[in-house]
Amino acid sequence: MTVGVVVDNVSDLFSIPFLLQYNPAVISVEEVQHGGFLQVGDQEIAVVQKVDNEHGQVIISATRQPNTAGASGTGTIIGIVIKGLAPGTGTLSIVQVSAKDSQQRPIRLVTNKATVQVEP
Repeated sequence: MTVGVVVDNVSDLFSIPFLLQYNPAVISVEEVQHGGFLQVGDQEIAVVQKVDNEHGQVIISATRQPNTAGASGTGTIIGIVIKGLAPGTGTLSIVQVSAKDSQQRPIRLVTNKATVQVEP
């Protein structure tokens, strides 16, 4: 299953590094894909990831190319491919985020969590 990390009504988003936590007994993160939002104007996007399924954490960073404007609007930044490991409920929570605009100024974002139900 793929879970999307979505922004809503953002302005000039240039880079977005964040830390995602989850229950590693219930789910694992298999892959991180860019979601297309930052790719406005056919830009190549740098997506860096460090998955730690043992501790239930993923560090993800998505960044536009230097000397370009950020993306504005609503859309999917990252797709996170997860796999169910055991029956139960798992939560995907963004616990730290440090979004920046094209001038490297911080962008305040409010995050929500997603709940995933793994059935036998």
